[in-house]
Amino acid sequence: MANLGKQPILDQAAIWASALWRGVAPSLAIMLLLGAWTFFAGQGSASSGDVSQDFESTVLAAVGQLPDIVQTLRQPGTATDMSEKQDRAKVKQGGQFHPFSNYTEA
Repeated sequence: MANLGKQPILDQAAIWASALWRGVAPSLAIMLLLGAWTFFAGQGSASSGDVSQDFESTVLAAVGQLPDIVQTLRQPGTATDMSEKQDRAKVKQGGQFHPFSNYTEA
C-alpha cells in the first residue's frame, strides 16, 4: 500500500514528442527520395520550357468549350430547356417562381 503513491506521473507531452521525433527520420528519407526522383526524372523530358503558357492553356481549356456547352443545353428537348419552359408557364399562371421548386415536397 505504501508504494501506490510513489508511481511516476505520466508525461503525455513527452510521449508525443518522442513519437514525433521517431517519425522524423522516415519522413525525411521519403522526402529526399521523392525529391531526387522528381529532379532526375524531369531532366530527360522534352518540355516546351514555358510553364506559364502550359498552365494557362490547361486552366482555360474549358472556357473555350463554354459556348458549345451552352448551345447544347439550350437545344429544344434538353432538360434545361424543359425546366425553363415549366418555369415560364408557372409565372404566366400567376404562380411564384422558385429555383428549387422541383425539389421541394408538396
